[in-house]
Amino acid sequence: MDINENMYVMEHVIWHGEQMHSFNFVFSTKNSDGTPRNLCNETTGEIVPAEVEHWKKYDISLYLRTNWQELKLDLQGKIRVSVGNQDNFLLNYPIHLLDDEMKKLDAGFVFGYFPGDHFTVSTQEYKTSVTSFYNRSITNINY
Repeated sequence: MDINENMYVMEHVIWHGEQMHSFNFVFSTKNSDGTPRNLCNETTGEIVPAEVEHWKKYDISLYLRTNWQELKLDLQGKIRVSVGNQDNFLLNYPIHLLDDEMKKLDAGFVFGYFPGDHFTVSTQEYKTSVTSFYNRSITNINY
C-alpha cells in the first residue's frame, strides 16, 4: 500500500476531513448536493480526468509557464521555495519539477532542499538560507 492509499484508508476511519479530502473540497467541482467530486477513486486509485482538468486552474507551475511573460517583471528573482527532502506528503518531488520548469524560464527562483520532513525542516541551515535570501531581497527592493 502506498502513502496515498494509507492516507485514504486512515481518512475513512476518521471520516472525511483530513488532508486528501480537503484537497477535493478546495479544488474539485461540486456535486448537486455540494459535496466535492473526488480526484480519484479512493478504492482503485483510478484518476478522474474531468477533475484533473478542473484542478489545472490551481496548478502553479502551469500558471507560471503559461503567463511568464506577463509575470516576469514582478516575479523574476523574487521567489524562494523551500522543502524538506523527506516531506511527509512527498512535496519534495513536485518542487523538483517546479524547479526544473523555472530554470527553463530563467525565472531566477531560489529553491532550497533541506533535511527533514514537512514539519521538521526548520534546521539551522534552513534558517541561515532564509535569512540570507531575505537580506539579499530587501537590498534589491525598488520603491
